[in-house]
Amino acid sequence: MATRPDVLHIWRTIIPQSCYENDFVLHGILALSAAHKAYLLSGNRQLYLNLSDYHFNIGSETFRSQLSDEDERKKNQKPLFLFGGVVIIHILTSTLRTHNSEADAIENLVRLARAIKGFRVIILSCLSWSAMTDLAALDSGSRPFTSKELGEMDLSIRNTNLPFDILETLEDLQAFQTKNAPPGLDSPYEKATLGLRDIAKTLAACGVFSEAGIVLRWLYFLDADILTDIETLQPPALLLVAYFAVILSSMEKTVWYLNGWGEAIIRQVDQLLEEDSKERSMFAWAKQQIPHKLP
Repeated sequence: MATRPDVLHIWRTIIPQSCYENDFVLHGILALSAAHKAYLLSGNRQLYLNLSDYHFNIGSETFRSQLSDEDERKKNQKPLFLFGGVVIIHILTSTLRTHNSEADAIENLVRLARAIKGFRVIILSCLSWSAMTDLAALDSGSRPFTSKELGEMDLSIRNTNLPFDILETLEDLQAFQTKNAPPGLDSPYEKATLGLRDIAKTLAACGVFSEAGIVLRWLYFLDADILTDIETLQPPALLLVAYFAVILSSMEKTVWYLNGWGEAIIRQVDQLLEEDSKERSMFAWAKQQIPHKLP
């Protein structure tokens, strides 16, 4: 579930302790364990997915009840935070249920983005980090460096599973967005692409200690207009998420619950983009990153 030593410590000691103290957190972890078993044992996948859903639904009842009660929120900040993370990972395991089908990939991505945004809002408005100092690594692991710090580092993409030319290609994407943006307006698409560049640089800086949160937090900062464009399948938004999908795909070897997301998104974008659209030529790079999977 993690690679950084400080995050591993949380999973090995703090989360099990919380499970002993809070039944709904225990059900959340059992849900994740069953989902992981479904990932490992495809022959019994449905059995373990049913078990995962069973535990998740039980835990969710208490989670929703405590989240809606101000006194319970104050009293149970740590377990609520932990189960919120379970919700995000549960959504990510949807590819196990759909057999990596591309039919719902964009819809699932929008659902994931809204869940991450909602979870972060809850953390910032309802919960206090001062009460959860022993969980701080779960947050800091997703943003270990600032943009300024990344700019001062001598980084090599070869420390990652990313395509070696990703930084140059993202520059090309940004130039494409600038060319096609309305004059005189700051494009949220360019900001989102800069965010993808920061992700690639952060993964290069972290190397083998890269956490899934580094990639997923991009969805939290995604502009609301872009999220609407993704939901309504606008070509510029589809192109952007295809590049994001390449980064997601690069994490699959180390993060089991991301398995299948990148491929499914790129497959659906491939189906949705018109052959004569101006985005097609830029999409070709993203499609080429999984040539053994796409025709």
